[in-house]
Amino acid sequence: MIWFTLAWRNFIRNTRRSYFTLMIIVVGTVACAIGIAYINATFLLVKEGTIRSGVGHLQIALPDWFDGFEESTLQHGLTPEQADKIETYSANNPSIQLALPRIRFQGLISHGDTSLVFIGDAVNAKLERQLSQSFVNTVEGQGLEYLEQDEIYHVVIGSELARLLGVNPGDNITLMAVTVHGGINAVDATVQGMSKSGSPEIDRMQLYAPLELAQSLLLSNKVSKYVLLLTDDEVLVSVQNQLAQDLPELALRSWQELSPFYAQMVALYTRQFVVFGIIIGLVVSLTMGNAMLMNLFERKQELATMSSMGLPQRGIRVSYLFESGLLGLTAGAIGLLISVAACQLINVLGIEMPPPPGRSDGYRLFVLFDLASSLMLWVAIITLCVIAAGFATNRINKLQIVEAING
Repeated sequence: MIWFTLAWRNFIRNTRRSYFTLMIIVVGTVACAIGIAYINATFLLVKEGTIRSGVGHLQIALPDWFDGFEESTLQHGLTPEQADKIETYSANNPSIQLALPRIRFQGLISHGDTSLVFIGDAVNAKLERQLSQSFVNTVEGQGLEYLEQDEIYHVVIGSELARLLGVNPGDNITLMAVTVHGGINAVDATVQGMSKSGSPEIDRMQLYAPLELAQSLLLSNKVSKYVLLLTDDEVLVSVQNQLAQDLPELALRSWQELSPFYAQMVALYTRQFVVFGIIIGLVVSLTMGNAMLMNLFERKQELATMSSMGLPQRGIRVSYLFESGLLGLTAGAIGLLISVAACQLINVLGIEMPPPPGRSDGYRLFVLFDLASSLMLWVAIITLCVIAAGFATNRINKLQIVEAING
């Protein structure tokens, strides 16, 4: 206890000398904390964006739909009996919030003398809006969710596809596709609206249609798959295992399996931050070690006097380690408080970031301060300060008492 008391008194007395060291540690703490907050926000937004953009937590289809190749549309589609099983199971499971049927199809879209290839998603628009308000980002006209139940011959097409066709909301187009029987079928439809995904390549071919329109065009009552939205991320594994037992003839894929980009992004950002953290840690450690070494030289008469009074060098070193720990504790706390305020300010300012590669729309900068990771950072800062002081206090063993007192 005496060594901690001595360390506290030295810390209070030498606060002015420690201003520069304190400032370096505070700056390093703030930089790391904001970096962690940015990465946390990025992970969260990409995860939620992936799930809410239409992938969902789980997808159910026949095994060949995920792993095989369809020679014709809906070759590996779910029959009405299989679809009824999925919907019944979803309705009776409180962990499943939504079960969304989807049909993936392709064909030609024509207007006047222009015909272009489209890739279509047939959906239940009203349910899709419960999944995400941005699933279909309609920039002109209206979305499919505004249609009446009997208005099935309406579509929403990508903005680039609309530009190439020269159509506007309200114009009539013709859709042609190969049916499940191998023939050609065509239906007339009205452009309900135009969507924008942020990727010009996707907007050049994307089309959204009601499920009934796609089934009428393809002459089939099948659906490609079901997308499940769960009430909580924590129940994903249990729901997946239960579904695999109850519906063994079907295949399940989680959002992580369907979006490998997320795992790759987490690995990349984690490695980048580890390198960044090591650099900051080295700066803090070297600064702290240098400050403690200078402090030792300035106080060598005091240390020599303490040694001459019979105080053990080990105890003096422990006192210095306590003092360094107090410095890290104080600087880390100040740094984290500044980080909280900085994160709030960044979110309030609404800073617009440029579009990422492959996208045409920018996004608003958002950071997420996380208490658990910040406390770990605080502990790391204190530990680095103590380690740096430990190396610096090796000089105490080489201190000559008589020379130090006379010096």
